Amino acid sequence: MLDSDEKGRIIEILREAPFISHAAKKIGVSRSTIYRWQEGDPLFREGVHLALDEGRKMLSDIAESKLVKMIEKENLGAIKYFLSHNDRRYFNRSFRTELIKDLQPGETCNSCGMMNPYSMSREQMLWTLEDMAPFLGVEIIRKPGTEDLETGDQNNETKK
Repeated sequence: MLDSDEKGRIIEILREAPFISHAAKKIGVSRSTIYRWQEGDPLFREGVHLALDEGRKMLSDIAESKLVKMIEKENLGAIKYFLSHNDRRYFNRSFRTELIKDLQPGETCNSCGMMNPYSMSREQMLWTLEDMAPFLGVEIIRKPGTEDLETGDQNNETKK
């Protein structure tokens, strides 16, 4: 079993590089060993999760600063990437309904960026998107084989 110094070292490594496999390699154990240690020690598990979050935030900050530098150098790809991920006017104009999940009140859909201000079911959210699509100038792309919400029929081809 792990002693407290080893646990502390794993957590420090994860704060700098949030990858379990990297931390495992640094201390000379397998990934599965670290996962097993987490199962046996809830406090260590919580420390690992917090360290992973902190490490991801740090890496995100680094990546964002690199993106800003590329934008400042007028890199068109970086400019497009930033706009398409941060300004709704530049989002992809197709909604992929198969990616939408049940949203809790106030939760935002990762697929389309819409927020659910009310407690809506998945079906209600999809109907709302389908009703809004013509007004937003977007098309609804259905995954082949998904159920049509109005008829309950299976779609066998992409519907526009």
